[in-house]
Amino acid sequence: MSVPISSRAGIKMQFRRKYLVVVFLLGILAAGCGTSDQGEPTPTEPTQMPPPVSVGPLPPALVEASPMPGSELPLMGTITLYFNQPMDRPSVEAALSGEPMLSGSFHWLDDTSVSFTPSGPWLPDTELAITVGETAQAVNGLTMQEPVSLTYKTVGYLKLTQSLPEEGTFDVDPTSAVVAAFNRPIVPLGADPDTLPPAFSIDPPAPGRGEWLNTSTYIFYPIPGLDGGITYTVRLNPGLSSTDDAPLEEAAAWSFSTAIPGLESIDPAEGDSHVRLDADISLTFNQPMDRISVEDNFSLLDSDSQPVAGSFEWDEDSTHVSFVPDGLLARGVHYTILLSAEAKG
Repeated sequence: MSVPISSRAGIKMQFRRKYLVVVFLLGILAAGCGTSDQGEPTPTEPTQMPPPVSVGPLPPALVEASPMPGSELPLMGTITLYFNQPMDRPSVEAALSGEPMLSGSFHWLDDTSVSFTPSGPWLPDTELAITVGETAQAVNGLTMQEPVSLTYKTVGYLKLTQSLPEEGTFDVDPTSAVVAAFNRPIVPLGADPDTLPPAFSIDPPAPGRGEWLNTSTYIFYPIPGLDGGITYTVRLNPGLSSTDDAPLEEAAAWSFSTAIPGLESIDPAEGDSHVRLDADISLTFNQPMDRISVEDNFSLLDSDSQPVAGSFEWDEDSTHVSFVPDGLLARGVHYTILLSAEAKG
């Protein structure tokens, strides 16, 4: 059978397309085989794991102490020891020693931690050495490899660091406050003022008000003031102690003297010749005065040495007083003002 030329041409075209597709696929397969052909992998030796190590029981060790060694220790301070494993309690208690010698009780928080509390206060301002001996034994039967020493410094004594007025001071203003400052806090922050002890007493006694300015400073305000020309002695309260239980180093005391009462000014002044008939007599002092003492020792005399009747008016601070005559002063009369040295501040 004869095939038309056009048909032959179509067959050729189809053959060529199939051929091209086959060639193309073969090319892709060949390329793919080329990229994966890296040769046979080299075998590696398996990693050798070390054989397990058998760890036996560990000896006990002190891993922590509270307070930290080297810190300041309150006089009733407790020392707590922490170990790395459960301990044999009696052996630990027997292994604990100190210099100075220890006396107290043990309290175990658990088998790994124990607290030691002294039966009485530690000595103030003292180096304290605590040793856990190598006989301290763990529950596993092993003992410590070596002794462990801990050192502390106990708190120092409570001391007076400043006193006002200072020791031996003369001519002190009787209105001055009396102050004592200490080296350690004595009263806790926020404490009820009514429950706090006074820091000192004053002899002879003086009326006034005392308070703690802060945790370590006490101040006394004399009201209206101390007596003039008097030597006062201030004695610290022997029962004072700091908030960390430090006692007073000594029963300290100091003394000072107040200024002698004096008259600073008087009006009318001596020699005035133009005094009003209704004038008052005004006296100003260098310190608060005892009102009754001043009134009892004051006199206004006329030229016949007869006292003039009148009344007294004081200011709030008791440093200024006016004598108000009951009537007018007489014309042309010489008056004399007398204030006895017996008048007291």
